Amino acid sequence: ANFVNSLSGKIAGVTINQSSSGTGGSSRVVMRGTKSLFGENNALYVLDGIPMQGLRTKQSDNFYESVEVADGDGISNINPEDIESMSVLTGASAAALYGNRGANGVILITTKKGAIGKPRISYSNSTSFSRPFVTPEFQNTYGRKEGEFKSWGDKLEKPSTYNPLDFFQTGFNTMNSIAVSTGTETNQTHISFGAVNSEGIIDNNKYNRYNFTVRNTTTFLDDKMTLDFGASYILQNDQNMTNQGTYNNPLVGAYLFPRSNDWSDISMYERYDAARKIYTQYWPVGDEGMVMQNPYWINYRNLRQNKKDRYMLNAGLSYKILDWLTVSGRVRLDNSNNDYTEKFYASTNTQLTESSSRGLYGITKTQDKQLYADFLVSVNKTFGEKWSLQANMGGSFT
Repeated sequence: ANFVNSLSGKIAGVTINQSSSGTGGSSRVVMRGTKSLFGENNALYVLDGIPMQGLRTKQSDNFYESVEVADGDGISNINPEDIESMSVLTGASAAALYGNRGANGVILITTKKGAIGKPRISYSNSTSFSRPFVTPEFQNTYGRKEGEFKSWGDKLEKPSTYNPLDFFQTGFNTMNSIAVSTGTETNQTHISFGAVNSEGIIDNNKYNRYNFTVRNTTTFLDDKMTLDFGASYILQNDQNMTNQGTYNNPLVGAYLFPRSNDWSDISMYERYDAARKIYTQYWPVGDEGMVMQNPYWINYRNLRQNKKDRYMLNAGLSYKILDWLTVSGRVRLDNSNNDYTEKFYASTNTQLTESSSRGLYGITKTQDKQLYADFLVSVNKTFGEKWSLQANMGGSFT
């Protein structure tokens, strides 16, 4: 779902780590080693010459909060079929162009424009499946010691048939994209629609994203003036990204479940409480000081849902006033609205519900806005056969 992960192993000196939050999560791109122990080490993404806002690229430092890495970083929302080319800058070249923002390296992305000629329609599909690759080894010979939780007790008469890895499912990721490109010598247009539909290896972890993009390039005044306009709208929905710590993480209970207990009994994660007249969590094991819950209860009764609306508008104008004098300017508006909802059903561990036995309903709304503009005046004049002047003057606003 995040195309950045497909670059892993393809760029020398670049380490790409996918977030463990599940399908659609952020990716951490570090070029030539970590620069800071506590600060941001992620590379800067530059889309068509304009730096992008990160939209939460740092790893969560909180036991129970996953929204920072779950809803994806700024680049993860881009449709890979809209990308024409990519290049990487590190060191002095990155710093010279983008200052301290490029200190961790820069990934330059150029998106597609319309092509001259008859209208062309292209369609692409990519489908992949995922399973855990490297997993812990579990012992199934010894059971639970009386009065304790961990499986360090007596040898079982019959080895346990419970395998924690059975808790995983086969995840899938399907990407569909259709694009129309057409143009004349003076006007070119590119329109695309992309859809990503995924399910993670943890049950009830889902991710859906829809991209709408249009770009138009027009030349005027005998090709002296060029106007480049683009617009993108991204709609993203995801559910139950896996938390980084022990809170709300189903793997804790699945991995540590006592080998002498019956897992099929646990898979019925809720039982009817006649006194309360509702279904409540069934987890006789206890939380063991780790806020541990029934893994299936976390998947189906601790719902964490996220909705993102993002739109980007950009325009660039270049005017060749004289053969040796060019003036250009660019502007981009990048706005993102994020609604993160938590629905913790009654009988969820009270440490997650602000001590309420009746559950919790939480809504977190986040708005990220970026306005970027720059201009450049370029002089390239020759005097006779031996002398020439090349100069640039410009400025930017963020």
